[in-house]
Amino acid sequence: MLGAGGMGEVYRARDDRLGRLVAVKVIRGAAKGDADRLRRFELADRAYDQALKIAGPTGEILNNRGYSYMLRGDHRRARETLLEAQVQDPGNAYIKNNLELLEASARKTKATQ
Repeated sequence: MLGAGGMGEVYRARDDRLGRLVAVKVIRGAAKGDADRLRRFELADRAYDQALKIAGPTGEILNNRGYSYMLRGDHRRARETLLEAQVQDPGNAYIKNNLELLEASARKTKATQ
């Protein structure tokens, strides 16, 4: 385990398909049905709004916001935000990793439908 917080735990794992180490965040419980966790996402949204007003659309802020969207299952907004982050910071490995995680999740979702 790399770390833990109020919403879940982060583990280091090896993605054999990508051929490298990745971070995997596991959210405790059913995030969509838990009012406390939803409030945390709303609080995060307000914090990102304020950060964007202060610092502008930096790759780091947009990446974090996109990852937040991904955690709550809003893949459309996650993709839009992460692509915008990539424009701001094209060489950022975290943004690239999050886009890869999002695409893998989308492929997995399509495969199970």
